[in-house]
Amino acid sequence: MKNIYKIAGFAATLAGLLLAFAATASAATLTLTPSSQNLNVGDSVTVQIMLDTGGQAIDGVDIQALNYNPYFLQIQDADNSTAGTQIQAGSLMPNTLANSVDTTNGKIVFSQVTAGGTTYKGSGLLASITFKALVAGTAKLTLDFTPGSTVDCNVASQGSDILSSVTNAQYTISNIGSSVTGNSGNSGTNGSNAGGLTIPTAGGSSNSTLRLINSSGTYYLIMNNVRHGITNPGMLYTYGFTFDMGKSATADDLAL
Repeated sequence: MKNIYKIAGFAATLAGLLLAFAATASAATLTLTPSSQNLNVGDSVTVQIMLDTGGQAIDGVDIQALNYNPYFLQIQDADNSTAGTQIQAGSLMPNTLANSVDTTNGKIVFSQVTAGGTTYKGSGLLASITFKALVAGTAKLTLDFTPGSTVDCNVASQGSDILSSVTNAQYTISNIGSSVTGNSGNSGTNGSNAGGLTIPTAGGSSNSTLRLINSSGTYYLIMNNVRHGITNPGMLYTYGFTFDMGKSATADDLAL
């Protein structure tokens, strides 16, 4: 009977050690930093993907994928000499196998691995991404991650995925405030500048008047008496406008 109790006690102890080992072995994390920040339209923010292997030796990391909304954020290409759009790779491991951005759907794929039978253990900067804020609203960055899955973000160690958690990010974007002021009383050469915005120049001694006009549902920005088509909402919001601020176009406006 005593032997039975000893065996049962040993089994319980072994099970506890195995569970503790499993928890330790799955301690790798990926973190987006800063995880939150307030931005103005036109501001840039550099987001770092931080890796912590949790004390385990790893063979590589896959980011598959990091998601962002291209309506709110525009990614800045880290390598203009290479076709497509890339992010800035860190130097934790020597081989970057994947580095691409789907700017239409807002997906970043990145992979970095060790070489020559070596491993990496520690924490540091895996990669960084610079975004430009386009539109007022809430912009979220999310890493695809399901515990145990090997078809999303993962940290590989001896053939196993040891990624235990990810930290996503969220940014609050506001329209430009201090650099754009209302200009409700000015009249330009064509007499239709009411409701425009005045943008202070670098010297602060003169102004350029911007106006948003609506011509039967087609919107234009008029800058220095030149009419510009709006190619994307980011262009509109960068200057502090929303579509409901558009003034009815006059014949003089359409002649510009």
